[in-house]
Amino acid sequence: MCFVLYSLGKYPAVQHKLVTEIEEQAFVGAALTVDILNRLTYLDLFIKEVLRYYTVVPLTGRQTTGDTVIGGRRYCAGITLWIDLYGLAHDAQYFDKPEEFQPLRFAQTQKKQLPPNVYMPFSGGPHICIGRNYALLIMKMLTVQILRNFEVKLRDPHEELVLQSQMVLKSLHGFNLIFRQRVKITE
Repeated sequence: MCFVLYSLGKYPAVQHKLVTEIEEQAFVGAALTVDILNRLTYLDLFIKEVLRYYTVVPLTGRQTTGDTVIGGRRYCAGITLWIDLYGLAHDAQYFDKPEEFQPLRFAQTQKKQLPPNVYMPFSGGPHICIGRNYALLIMKMLTVQILRNFEVKLRDPHEELVLQSQMVLKSLHGFNLIFRQRVKITE
């Protein structure tokens, strides 16, 4: 969620577009329901791009259970193969201008061009995260509630975010954000 908040502050035009969508689809004072969250298509694209750009789990391993051939190379049973999820998510072979934050890259027309298992923010196959739908729902709910009440800004827009890859991706120096009370829209 920290990377979601950071992205809101770093990309004010994206934040504005999200606020506009929320105002149009999730009426002021209305309870937030799954139905309303599902109508927020730009929010969905935004969350997907955050999860691509800031790959939460940058590296994962899988053990071969039998002889396996990948990319013309043969691996015997019992070998651990490491998958660079961060590298896949930033590979120009799969993502046009991967160094740019572009939520619209996940619109239906572009998403169809991705080979399977390239975009895996929650891993994939039999090891896919069982909490992925819940995590996405919570991220969307929190984002909407925060944007209904606050404008998110970076304390210093010129400060470089230094990423640290451990078990999960982190910011070495934390996230320096400002939350400004949003002027409420009258009903």
